[in-house]
Amino acid sequence: MGMTYIDVITLIFGESEFTSADLAARIGSRRAPKLLNELKMRGFVARVARGRYRVLRPSERPDLREHEWNKTRSIILAGPEPKAWTGASAVELWTGMRYSLAPTVFLREFHVAIPEGRSTMWKNYLKSHGIPTGVKRKIGVSVKLIPTRNLRIEQLLGEPVISREETVKMIREHPSMYASAEDLLIS
Repeated sequence: MGMTYIDVITLIFGESEFTSADLAARIGSRRAPKLLNELKMRGFVARVARGRYRVLRPSERPDLREHEWNKTRSIILAGPEPKAWTGASAVELWTGMRYSLAPTVFLREFHVAIPEGRSTMWKNYLKSHGIPTGVKRKIGVSVKLIPTRNLRIEQLLGEPVISREETVKMIREHPSMYASAEDLLIS
């Protein structure tokens, strides 16, 4: 695995303050201000004064998972109609976000029911937004598209979701996955 800009900046400056001019001189790039702005937005460096920066220690860096997951959720909701949350995503919505299921604490899978025959269109839509489908990832986001012949959609908390009855049936069919999620369902 190669070095990243944050690796290089950490090696050069450690915990000392530096300017974009300092960085440009050390790495030989005229993109230093843009690079620092990008690293600041991603939570790797902090602006301590006008034109002065420092690398954030890992314990100081913000947790950006929720931002990435919310952005993906918004992109899915803006996608082609019709669609509905299904699987773990439906259980999460029907429990008012009180029950969630994820492969790891660093991966969020979204389960989306779509009409049969629309998989290619959805895959292209998600790919155009940089969102992977059907990939066994370890971190980030992934979308599982579930082609469905008879897609029945309800609106819950302003979002399309499979029916409560279908969700209850799914919970009961998979008790080891959903444990006591049925007790948390909202009406």
